[in-house]
Amino acid sequence: MPIFQKPKRKASKMSQQIKPPHQALPMEPEDNILLVGEGNFSFAAALVDEHGCANLTATSYDSEQGCNGKYHTAAKNLNTLQETGMTVLFDMDAAKLHKSTAIKKRAGSGFDLVIFNFPHVGGKSTNVNRQVRYNQGMPGLSQFPAASLYLLLSMTRLILSSSIELVVSFFASAIKVISPTAMIAVTLFEGEPYSLWNVRDLARHCKLKLVRSFKFQSGRYPGYAHSRTLGDVVGGGGWKGEEREARTYLFQSSEPESGTSQEPGSGKKRKRDKSSSCSDSE
Repeated sequence: MPIFQKPKRKASKMSQQIKPPHQALPMEPEDNILLVGEGNFSFAAALVDEHGCANLTATSYDSEQGCNGKYHTAAKNLNTLQETGMTVLFDMDAAKLHKSTAIKKRAGSGFDLVIFNFPHVGGKSTNVNRQVRYNQGMPGLSQFPAASLYLLLSMTRLILSSSIELVVSFFASAIKVISPTAMIAVTLFEGEPYSLWNVRDLARHCKLKLVRSFKFQSGRYPGYAHSRTLGDVVGGGGWKGEEREARTYLFQSSEPESGTSQEPGSGKKRKRDKSSSCSDSE
């Protein structure tokens, strides 16, 4: 998809409000921001409409056709991004960001902030009990409960392992397209199986250190609706991921080149986040 000319935008009232520094994403309207793994693009649209972000690149693993087919609100959100001159890229693998010519072109001297919300490779459910109930209704498997449980446990382990590999590969790739003092934000649901991922250790192996973490509050992003990797629930339903407790983890390179870095295309100096100690905020 072509890169659109970005009109100058004023920060919205929400972005001008005072926010607790330890409970919000560290971003300014002019920051060069990369969103990875977008589903229906509602989060990207909220950053533009409500937070005044004017230099945004939103990417999806799906093709444009696949995205619109899986998410009924995608077209509306994509229209918002295109009308405001943001960049949208499809067929983008989170593990291969550094290999994308389009990403490298948009990065310039490096992205200031990279955001990956709820990384997951997909699967009917990561809840073993729920998977058991779902698959017990399948022809054949319902007659062999032991075999069904074994298969489902194997599937769950595979999904868990693949999702961990996705996060590690994302970290290893993202660190190659950011500025020295940029932030990488990853948001995960609270509790198992996500707590088993031990995202802090995964980041450390990729030479990233935890700066802080805080509760993800979907209310900060009006219009945002959590989207499943598999797509919208057929017929609607009561599943609303944005109402489930989640936490955002902010990481920074553990080997910064200097205390400040040149902002892409600006000539301004970007200061390092002063709250660089590993801390958790409510």
